Amino acid sequence: MSMTSFTPTQRVEIFRRGDEIILRETPASTAAIFDTLIALPDDFMRDGREDTPPQEREAL
Repeated sequence: MSMTSFTPTQRVEIFRRGDEIILRETPASTAAIFDTLIALPDDFMRDGREDTPPQEREAL
């Protein structure tokens, strides 16, 4: 088991990753996400994206 130091916080996100339970500090706001989106160049994904159809799979 790994323990790391942390800064006390009021809010956390809780999620499962495999057999681990993860606690992660919740961002104060989504402003950083919007700032990143605004900073993308004008030609970002100008031609769209190549998305292949889903794979055919056997039922479980």
